[in-house]
Amino acid sequence: MKLSFETLKQMIVAVLTRVEVPEEDAFVVADNLVSANLRGNDSHGIRLLPLYVKRIQKGLTKPRANIAVVRESPCTALMNGNYGLGQVTGVKAMEKTIEKAKDVGMGAVGVFNTNHFGIASYYSMMAMKQDMIGMSMCNGAPTMAPTGGKACIIGNNPISYAVPAAKQKPIVLDMAVSTVAMGKIFQARDKGEKIPLGWAIDEDGNPTTDPNAVSRALSLNIGVLLPIGGYKGYGMAVVNDILSGVLTGAGCLDEVKRSADLSGPAEIGNLMMAIDIEHFTDTNAFKKRVDKLILRIKNSQKLPGVEEIYLPGEIEFKTEEQRLREGIPISDLEWKSVLSLAEEMGVSAPCG
Repeated sequence: MKLSFETLKQMIVAVLTRVEVPEEDAFVVADNLVSANLRGNDSHGIRLLPLYVKRIQKGLTKPRANIAVVRESPCTALMNGNYGLGQVTGVKAMEKTIEKAKDVGMGAVGVFNTNHFGIASYYSMMAMKQDMIGMSMCNGAPTMAPTGGKACIIGNNPISYAVPAAKQKPIVLDMAVSTVAMGKIFQARDKGEKIPLGWAIDEDGNPTTDPNAVSRALSLNIGVLLPIGGYKGYGMAVVNDILSGVLTGAGCLDEVKRSADLSGPAEIGNLMMAIDIEHFTDTNAFKKRVDKLILRIKNSQKLPGVEEIYLPGEIEFKTEEQRLREGIPISDLEWKSVLSLAEEMGVSAPCG
């Protein structure tokens, strides 16, 4: 089925306010989740709502957290999310980051005691829309083993950069440092679909197309996701964990828990950064040069059979335009889960 952007947002807000999330904060979470669906990142979209609600009901996520700055300098800050919703804390952290970048040219804000914050590009694009270069990252629960190892101890620790352009679409890189996000494997499992070879391994360390084999291996504490570029992706995962977790005082490695793990707080950490372009060069001139870079890449020689070369984020922008026109596709299984939650909360199902 397909539903509109606004319909899905209203559904999420209605559910979250029933578990005592303030309406303003519920709108932030809803916008983040449905923006993921809108851009084609469905593994980080509305399918996560039941998990978020369950964590609130178990007392692991606070619906009205006291988010506070605990250390601060002219260009940096450290924020205690106090186990609030990750999107709410993330937005406050990036707003603080942007404020500092406007003052001194660059800003960096770390966050500890927070939860899953959705798609990383949501925050880097906040800075981009202010004519800044934005960066956001977080660490996550273990899904990978170190190069040469077997134990599931390292998260796929995503990172996003967003760069404004003039007439061309902005450049937005949003990537985990594993070949694929774990959520996409869970999606395939739930739909009864196979996964491509090269995404993950089974409990014997062999490449697999069976998402159920991946789930079994993960339950045995085996690092199942493969890092991008082999040891290079592993190295990026370690550095991102240090910046998001060790630097901020959040959890790191296997101290971080998956959203579905209700045994304790998630212990996730974030790091937001922003560069105010005007402190380095004329902003309009910069954006025109980015346009030139984009066009040079897009117009460069293509391989046989290739119709178009894409820049980071370009496919997501095209998907967004299409889904705004035609509606956002939601799988029957995911929608059934959301409807069941809505019924439990006493929320009426949307009709369009």
